[in-house]
Amino acid sequence: MKYLVVVSKERKSDFGAHVPDLPGCVAVGKTMDETLKLIKEAVKFHIKGLKKDGMTIPKPRQLFRFNLSQRKKEELFASVNIAA
Repeated sequence: MKYLVVVSKERKSDFGAHVPDLPGCVAVGKTMDETLKLIKEAVKFHIKGLKKDGMTIPKPRQLFRFNLSQRKKEELFASVNIAA
């Protein structure tokens, strides 16, 4: 599965990442590489928890719509591949 990751950084802060298809799945790191590594681990952990609780694993959406004119911080969009 390939999930969209939104990575943001504000001045004087670390990088933050979240996965829109997995509410509550977040990570923070000092560098972009560290943040992407941590969010991938967070996605795995999140999915493992959902499975343990007998919940449905959200399928990654194929289409996203963003209103970039309302963004107040710099954001990057990436994806992480997770083995099902």
